[in-house]
Amino acid sequence: NDEDDYYDRALWIGAGGAGHAHVIQWLLGLAVRLSPEDATQLVLCGRNIGDEGTLHLASALAANTTLTSLDFGSNDVGDRGGAHLADALRFNSTVTSLNLLNNNLTEAGAGALVAVAE
Repeated sequence: NDEDDYYDRALWIGAGGAGHAHVIQWLLGLAVRLSPEDATQLVLCGRNIGDEGTLHLASALAANTTLTSLDFGSNDVGDRGGAHLADALRFNSTVTSLNLLNNNLTEAGAGALVAVAE
């Protein structure tokens, strides 16, 4: 079934507050670099990682070739974080789905991401 497949093929770093930002940033980079070949989703909801954490995620995401879906909702991502992700997605051809619900993107940050998708 599709739902079971989704959960089997996802790497989860779930909600629970920001914690120690430098540790979370390190884990983000590690999770993207070490994702198993069959993991296609990375779920990072509610970690409040912000633009700095997004920079670490983006640098790892640029080189990743297995992830197709990134759920990065509720992470306090602003326009700088949106620009970091846009830069990474210029080099990543496998990500086709990106959830940034409940973040702090304005038209500028969203526009950078839309420009990459076009």
